Amino acid sequence: MVLGEGEEAVQVPFAEGWEPRPEQQVTMETDDPSDVFAALGEAFAYYEPRLAFDVLPGGGVAYSDSSAYAVKIHTAGAPPRVVGRPLHPQPVTEQLRERTRARVLEQYEESVEGQFNAPDPGGDLPSAFREQLAAMMESMMEGMRDMVANAPFMSEVPLLHELRTTWEGTIWVQRWGGDPLEQIGMVPGAVTEADEVTDGWIDVLSAEGEYVGTFSLEETRMPAAFGPGGIVAFVETDEFDVPTIIVKRLPEAVR
Repeated sequence: MVLGEGEEAVQVPFAEGWEPRPEQQVTMETDDPSDVFAALGEAFAYYEPRLAFDVLPGGGVAYSDSSAYAVKIHTAGAPPRVVGRPLHPQPVTEQLRERTRARVLEQYEESVEGQFNAPDPGGDLPSAFREQLAAMMESMMEGMRDMVANAPFMSEVPLLHELRTTWEGTIWVQRWGGDPLEQIGMVPGAVTEADEVTDGWIDVLSAEGEYVGTFSLEETRMPAAFGPGGIVAFVETDEFDVPTIIVKRLPEAVR
């Protein structure tokens, strides 16, 4: 399409998803590393649902933007609709909050300890410098502890992790596993990649939103790409982190 003289392109929202909190950029200068954590403040909440989406044949979109099992489908010329399964998110209890805080602090302490005790390729550091480094690390740990202790939590644990669509319009929905702590990374609020998830399931919904079946992650991972005729591609890495692309063809029922 070519715009004529005086014409301007106008953005028209096709679908809108819920965002738990707008992204913010924090710029600061400080002599105290712990201030970095204090500056994050309300920038995240534990167990925020992620926005997972993919396009549908014909220009529509399927997406999830809540803790519930609710896949929203928007297609051109049709009213929006919501499909899902009768599964309900578990509440975030005080016990889970304590487990979550302990997990984050444990991961962070292990990371800091590993960096501090890593061999120095240039030889042993001077004792005075090591003392300064230790004091800085402890200051950062204090800031991290304060941030974790005061971080907000969502009221429910999200059910859905990822969503993909096939060329035929079938919807693949990856659910989190049974342990909510798998959703928690070392950095609070960070997104856990699908390849890092070890437990969970993939539900297959038809283009009409009807339930077709479920795979465990032991049976199959979420494909890296879907192609025509039921072709899918997976990316696997060996012990040397060399990637290999594996191409397979899906059965008719789940294409």
